[in-house]
Amino acid sequence: MVPIMLLPKPFYMYIKHKCLVQHPTPPQDEELAEELRESFITEESSEFKALRKKAQTQGQGQGHGHGHGEEFEFGEIFVHQIIETIEFVLGSISNTASYLRLWALSLAHSQLAKVFFEKTIGGSIEGGSLIGIILGWVVFINITFSVIMCMDMMECFLHALRLQWVEFQNKFFKADGWKFMPCSMRQYLNARLSA
Repeated sequence: MVPIMLLPKPFYMYIKHKCLVQHPTPPQDEELAEELRESFITEESSEFKALRKKAQTQGQGQGHGHGHGEEFEFGEIFVHQIIETIEFVLGSISNTASYLRLWALSLAHSQLAKVFFEKTIGGSIEGGSLIGIILGWVVFINITFSVIMCMDMMECFLHALRLQWVEFQNKFFKADGWKFMPCSMRQYLNARLSA
């Protein structure tokens, strides 16, 4: 999995860059060619778009955007892909350790419940004392709720936060410089009514 993640993307980006350099935009169809390029690169990553813009601005300064002076930094892209691969591997280990932590906590809860039961009600049941069973039951319920239930609620809350901030942001969020625009039905309807 790791070699598949590491190797193909830099080569794919290099091939796309060569295609863009070999087929420069004719001056008379500049807008049409730009639309075609954008549709051709819609699935590309932000790094490739940034490199393409950098190459276009360099080309405009040195040869009016016709492919002169454009350079593809393969080493830079490859190092960036190595960093992303390392982040992926470490994230996978971290996520696995997180779920192992949850498993260990569930085992600890079951052992705590067993100890609380044996120390509060278990002795009274063996002795046959009805008052001891009733008092032990009250103590067992209070200890179980205060220790196990409160720990479980805190664990669920913290795990939900961890899923949101660590796993979700790690997998789907890329800080590419785009301003976050939440969905707003009011803004959508205002735009539709004014158009």
